[in-house]
Amino acid sequence: MWTMIATAYTASCFGCSGYTASGIRLDAPYHVVAASRHWAIGTCFELLIDGQWTRYTVEDRGKKIRRRNRIDILVSSEAAARSWGRRPIQVQYCDDYTL
Repeated sequence: MWTMIATAYTASCFGCSGYTASGIRLDAPYHVVAASRHWAIGTCFELLIDGQWTRYTVEDRGKKIRRRNRIDILVSSEAAARSWGRRPIQVQYCDDYTL
């Protein structure tokens, strides 16, 4: 387990395409994160958010994400993204994930 700095982003903003770097269309609820190229597309993380572990998959790249310890979490709206802000969260690999 380690700590990452998490911000949030949305597919429903002006100028957003609604597609991830991996080609997924974001018109359904997904547990998606954007990460730097240090993490392969398809990497499975469990994030501790509000006291609950939830699985997220790296499906996108953040243009401004350069460091290994930073991720963006996909949320439903710009308001939710602004509300999230930037915060440290606990992260671990999914139990059944192998490198």
